[in-house]
Amino acid sequence: MLCRKLFAAIICLCLLIAHGEWSWANAEDELSDRVNLLVNDRMYHELIPGLALAVIKDGKILKLGTYGSADMESKIPVTTNTVFRIGSVSKQFVATAIMMLVEQGRIGLDDLASKYLDDTPKSWQKITVRNLLTHTSGIPDFNNENIRMETSPGDYDHRVVKALAKCRLHFAPGDEWRYSNSNYHLLGMIIQKITGKPYDDFLRDRIFEPLGMTQTTVFKEGGTYPNLATGYRWHDGFHRTDAPFGITAGGSILSTISDMAKWDAALYTEHLLKRSSLNQMWTPVRLNDGMTWRYGFGWGVARINDHLIVSHSGNVFGFSSSIYRAVDDQLTVIALDNRFDSNEAAEKLVYKTLQIYLPKGPDYQPIPDNEPKVTERVRNINNRQDRGKLKPVDFTPAVWAELSPWQRQCKDDRKKTDPALSLFLLEHTNESNGRSYRYSFQYKFGTILLHVVFDEHDKIAVWKVEDVDLK
Repeated sequence: MLCRKLFAAIICLCLLIAHGEWSWANAEDELSDRVNLLVNDRMYHELIPGLALAVIKDGKILKLGTYGSADMESKIPVTTNTVFRIGSVSKQFVATAIMMLVEQGRIGLDDLASKYLDDTPKSWQKITVRNLLTHTSGIPDFNNENIRMETSPGDYDHRVVKALAKCRLHFAPGDEWRYSNSNYHLLGMIIQKITGKPYDDFLRDRIFEPLGMTQTTVFKEGGTYPNLATGYRWHDGFHRTDAPFGITAGGSILSTISDMAKWDAALYTEHLLKRSSLNQMWTPVRLNDGMTWRYGFGWGVARINDHLIVSHSGNVFGFSSSIYRAVDDQLTVIALDNRFDSNEAAEKLVYKTLQIYLPKGPDYQPIPDNEPKVTERVRNINNRQDRGKLKPVDFTPAVWAELSPWQRQCKDDRKKTDPALSLFLLEHTNESNGRSYRYSFQYKFGTILLHVVFDEHDKIAVWKVEDVDLK
C-alpha cells in the first residue's frame, strides 16, 4: 500500500534534487560509512529487524548493504539473496506489462476496462484502462475498505469483481484520484484475458527472466520460497506475522535487493519498453477538470527544478519497501525490510540516503530581516498553498500555470500535514530578473528551503522549494 502521508509531505513540498555533477572517486567508502551509520540508527529507532539497501548510479551498483536479521529466532542474517515481499512496489511491474501490450497494439490505454473484464456493473461503463493505471477509476479498495467477499470455492478473480460490483464508485471516473489496490488487481486480470496466461507467468516470461531476476516471483498459495525473510510486526515486542499473504496483482511480488537493482538498470534502457512508453508512465495524471495528480502508471511522479523524480513504497503483512529514482540524476535508492508498517521509515531512509549521495547546496544561515512585510506576504502565500488556495493575482502567468494544476492535491495532502511552525530569512539579493529571497520554513516533519523572486511588477516570478531536510 502506498504510504500517502509521507509521500504527500515530500512530494507536495517539492524535494530538491540538486543540480551539478558529482565525482564519486575516492568518496565511495566515506559515503558508504555514512549510510551504514544512518541505516543502523534508523533500524534501532524504528525497530526494524532486517533490511537490505541498494544505491545505484547510472544503472551500476555503488552500494549493496545488508543489515540485521532475516529470521530473528534462527539468527539468520539478511544477505543480498534474502527475499522480501515488496508490496505495492509490485504495481510498477504490472504497469510495465500493460505498456508492453500497448506497444504490441493488443490493448489501448483508453479502451474500456469492461472490454476485457466479464460481468462488470453498469457503473463501470466509463472506466478505462488508463483510469485503472492512474487510480482515477473510483473503484473502492477491496484490500483496505472492509469489502465483504464470498468465501465459497470458485474463481478468486470472479469473486473480487462480484464483491466490487456491489459497491458504489467513490467518484465518476477521472474526476478524482484515490489509491485503490483493486485497480491493479483488475489490470492483472486484463493481462490474463489478453495473453491467455496468468499475469504472473507473463511477468516471469517477459520481465523477470529476461532481466536475470532469478529470485523474483509472484506469491501463490501453497508455494515455497527459498530465502524468504520472516515478516514481523511490533507490538510491545517483535511478533511473527502469521496472517495470510493475500492475493492481489498490485502487491504480491517477492524479490531481493540484487534483483531490484537489475530492475532499476533496465529502466535506463529500452530493453523492456520504448522511452516514449516510460515517459507516459512517468507523466502525472490529468483529471477531468484539468487539475493534475502526482501519480503516473504505477509510479508516484514529480518534476522538481526540472528533474524527474519517480517513486513508490510498499507495505504488506510483515514487510515494507521503498524505491526512489532521481531519473535525471541517474541515482536510485531502494530499501526492503521485514517489518510491517515501517514504510514511512523506509521512505525517510531512502530520501536521507539520496541526500548523502547528491551534492549539497550552500549552507545558508538566518540573516536580519529588514523587510518584514515581504516575509509576511510570503508566509501568507505559503499558508494558502498549504490549504490549496493560491491566487493567480500573486504570480506571473508562467508560474501560475505551473502551480495551479496542483491545488487540489496540495489541499488534500495538507489535511495530513501540520502547518509551518516558523520562518527565517536566509538570503536577499537583487538580480537581473527581480528581487530574490530565500526562506527556511520549519515543519514538524523537517525543514524546507523556499526560493522566491518578485519581478518589477511585484509578481512572483519564481516559487521553488530547493531543499527538504527530513527529521
